[in-house]
Amino acid sequence: VAKVSFKTLVLITRPLPPEDRLKIFFAASTGLRQGEMVALKVYREKGPLDGGIDFDNRRIYVRTAMKKGRCHGERYIGAPKSVAGFREVPIDADLADALKCYWEALPKRRKGEGWLFPSEDGTALDGTNLQTRVLYRACEAAGLPRDEWPTWHDLRHAFATGYLNKRGNDFKRVMDLMGHTDMRTTLIYTHVTEDTVRDEADREAIAEAMPFDLT
Repeated sequence: VAKVSFKTLVLITRPLPPEDRLKIFFAASTGLRQGEMVALKVYREKGPLDGGIDFDNRRIYVRTAMKKGRCHGERYIGAPKSVAGFREVPIDADLADALKCYWEALPKRRKGEGWLFPSEDGTALDGTNLQTRVLYRACEAAGLPRDEWPTWHDLRHAFATGYLNKRGNDFKRVMDLMGHTDMRTTLIYTHVTEDTVRDEADREAIAEAMPFDLT
């Protein structure tokens, strides 16, 4: 996890096209699992059970995840990894605005099914492509030594460590934001209740921990 510093992320994302750069920024700024990220849609008030990203309220409702089926190559949308995976993650204003601008600029054919990060034909992304075609290619283009290449899951760890460094080792809150249930991972899971004062502090802490230039 230590190798995924903010400086490393800036280095490997510099040569990327804007959309791919935003995908890496998003992962490191939200802590969502790979399967949760590719299953994330734009939030609709008429479909609250589907969850999604709410640009205006700067909040992500994690309700679904992409999962592997029994047969090779089979994928389906299901519930998150555990009950703790049903959670809400606040995001800072700059990230919310950048994501909204990116979404509004997408062609209609890609927005048809509502995925935040759709494939070129508008279907859900294959999560493994995020690591091999986005992250690993970025590491190679940046000249990063092979043994220092982070995995996509390392971006999730980067979020947790960056948050803890800014919020004084608040492991309980990180447990909530990451969707953990096992105390050996963080602490015992408790239900996240909406706290606007706390969420605003969260947004500022995350923005300071991952101060990407979203312009």
